[in-house]
Amino acid sequence: MQGVSENANLELKIAPPPARPPSVVSRNYLVGFRQASHRSVRFGHDARWPDHPCVPMLPTEKFLQTVDATPLVAIDLIIPNANGAYLLGHRINKPAQGFWFVPGGRIRKNERLDDAFRRIARDELGRAAVERSDADLVGVYEHLYDDNFSGQPGISTHYIVLGYKLRRPIDLENLPNTQHTAYRWATEEEIVADSSVHLNTRVYFGEPLPR
Repeated sequence: MQGVSENANLELKIAPPPARPPSVVSRNYLVGFRQASHRSVRFGHDARWPDHPCVPMLPTEKFLQTVDATPLVAIDLIIPNANGAYLLGHRINKPAQGFWFVPGGRIRKNERLDDAFRRIARDELGRAAVERSDADLVGVYEHLYDDNFSGQPGISTHYIVLGYKLRRPIDLENLPNTQHTAYRWATEEEIVADSSVHLNTRVYFGEPLPR
């Protein structure tokens, strides 16, 4: 299938893009486009998933104050396929905008860890039935960025990240386009050698952090 890496054994599908196609589409990337501004912050419950607990998100201004004042806690998902490659998304949003990154998301206030894992897998992978028990914790990481989701100058972002690796491949049928413009599969060796993959993702595959 055109648009899927030779390393892939799973068909990657993204929500339909707008009518105007990108100027260049690599055979290794399946490209889609986000419909909303990266500055927006979503609120409340997603009606598509009625069984998921409703944990509302903060208003944008209050969330920016939180980012300025305290670390955020997040989960990153390391997703293998049957050929030994891993799923990467090309990020739309700040921080790490424009880099390839593993899927992931932050944990919300009063959200149980299992509920957060399930929601993040749903939002990032379009899968509602992925549980934390399906994955192994590979480590706890610090992600430090000079910018923030809003682009407001002078405010950095500090994440404490729980990295989880799924034990087995899963079916990925309709990958969302709200966080990523494209998806690809890449081996560990390809990830570590590729500077367009963010360092905070390369570290999951053996890249040492600079000191």
